[in-house]
Amino acid sequence: MDTENFEKLDSTTQISLIIAMHIRNEMESFHSAHLSDEQMKRLNPIIRQAIYNILKYLELAAKEENDSEKVAAKELSIFRFNSHSKHEHIRICPKSYFRK
Repeated sequence: MDTENFEKLDSTTQISLIIAMHIRNEMESFHSAHLSDEQMKRLNPIIRQAIYNILKYLELAAKEENDSEKVAAKELSIFRFNSHSKHEHIRICPKSYFRK
């Protein structure tokens, strides 16, 4: 993708692509040792779409004025909402998930 086309994308799509490229670059050693080019070719769009989806859900969940989309985002059980804050904690990731 050239710079001109990248700049035409909405910010969520731009961020998704940047994150997906970083993940792909970080996975290169694993890819060369364990995955064929065909497998990686199939995996890349799955990763990009998953990143875009979560960023879009976070964006929608933060909007106060769009109740139907906020409900849809909440139903993913990613965040537990309450009246004091937008989210208390991430429910789907155990504390041990993230490297220290």
